[in-house]
Amino acid sequence: MVDQIKKQLIMIMMAFILSCTVFIIASVEPLDSYQVAKYAKLYSSFTGKSENSTTSILSQIYPEINQQLYIGKWFVNGKLDNFDNSEGRARLSIGYDHKKLSFKLNLFDGVWESNTLMVFVAQGVSFNENLHIAAHEGNITVKYHGKKTYCEGMDYIKFEKLDNQYHMKGSIISSICQFNIKFDLYECNLEIQKKPIVTYSLFVSLLSILLIFALASHIQECSLSESYARKTSPVMLAILASSEFEQCMWHFTKSFSSHFTFDYFMLASFWNLTVFIIIHGRLMVIVWKANNAPYDEESSDEFRVIFGKYETKLIVIMFFIVSFSAISWIFRGVLIIIFQSFLWPQIYKNAADGTKQSISTFTLTIIILTKILIFIYFNGNAFNFLVYEPQPVLCCLFCIHLLTQFFIILLQSTDLGPGFIFPKFLLPNRYSYFRTIEEEKKIVCEDADCIICMTPLNLPQNWGLEISNVAPTMHSPCGHRFHRDCLSKWIKIKMDCPTCRGLLPEIN
Repeated sequence: MVDQIKKQLIMIMMAFILSCTVFIIASVEPLDSYQVAKYAKLYSSFTGKSENSTTSILSQIYPEINQQLYIGKWFVNGKLDNFDNSEGRARLSIGYDHKKLSFKLNLFDGVWESNTLMVFVAQGVSFNENLHIAAHEGNITVKYHGKKTYCEGMDYIKFEKLDNQYHMKGSIISSICQFNIKFDLYECNLEIQKKPIVTYSLFVSLLSILLIFALASHIQECSLSESYARKTSPVMLAILASSEFEQCMWHFTKSFSSHFTFDYFMLASFWNLTVFIIIHGRLMVIVWKANNAPYDEESSDEFRVIFGKYETKLIVIMFFIVSFSAISWIFRGVLIIIFQSFLWPQIYKNAADGTKQSISTFTLTIIILTKILIFIYFNGNAFNFLVYEPQPVLCCLFCIHLLTQFFIILLQSTDLGPGFIFPKFLLPNRYSYFRTIEEEKKIVCEDADCIICMTPLNLPQNWGLEISNVAPTMHSPCGHRFHRDCLSKWIKIKMDCPTCRGLLPEIN
């Protein structure tokens, strides 16, 4: 088993080296032939010119300005003058639908993507290919503070290329809605946008490899001891697997957001998928089997049916998680809280089963560390690629929440006991293996020997015999008896009765 895990880790490392090689030598092309052909066809339909005559114009104008990041200044006058800043970030999106050219201009109130957003959408825009001016007069859709307003007005945008970067200036005026906006924007350098994405991709890859080593260590311990595997909470693993799957899909969709981000986000998505497969495809099977009735070779089909139903439910839940998180910010916030509370099921299982050592400190530390570092990258790092404003208070609350779970599990391994944090009425009654002397005197059994060590048990009926092991006698739920030290060592390896193979509960 150990050799098999080592081979898997070597294969993973080889895959990482290969992906890093591709990652380094991958060149970023500003525009591929597919994009040029697509925009040429679009522009040809709009202008009536042949696609060949417009290819050069489109390769220089539309693909380069569409969906790009701009930084600059603007002047807002009128009902929209409660923008706190007069400079910040902007994005321009150009579209074509039903032979109508349209544009959408996003202005952020500051340097952060999380700042207040003002959106202007105009349909039926005319474009002067000689002057590179987009002009429009008519209905303008304005989105501001979550409200959508339709205004009659006029707008124009002029594009110029200076020092290999596009310069965009123009104005949006509406006398009916009483606002006037003038803006002067410059295209943000591609290398400036790419650098944090490259750093983030390698950062996620390294954290994922660290997490894989920690999970491989836990898989090895669970494979060698059914008792140890039974201590792990399947609910905790389901939450971890769902979290990795959601991150994998998020990175996958992000890879298509821009042509130069594909390689980097796909690398991060690959490592999230690897962690998900390790948790769901290997560790989950071992833990699920250990936490249910023992299955021998004759009942393997029954195990597949039961585990298949569990996997089906989990996959359906993950499908809804990915779907709703993509369309609802509120659901995404709730989902983040659930994902970062993954240790609470393990804490309760420890208390309910009376388990002290359920997961190694090394594995637990690595999992907590990866969660904290990823969260701090987005919410406490001013150089994150999403350009979200740092929130130190939120980072502190998040770290306190995760570290609280971490220290509770550590304290459950001390003399305080696994159930110190829960009231007794919330915990199930645990089976007691021990009986009083009066109860043992009433026991009449033909075989008063321990089947593990084959020596007499320390029972009242054997007190006249020579007893080599005077350890207290433990009584299983199935009615069999063993020395305490013998059964304790046995349960560390297998959780079934040595006599009848019945399932044994944890020893308090």
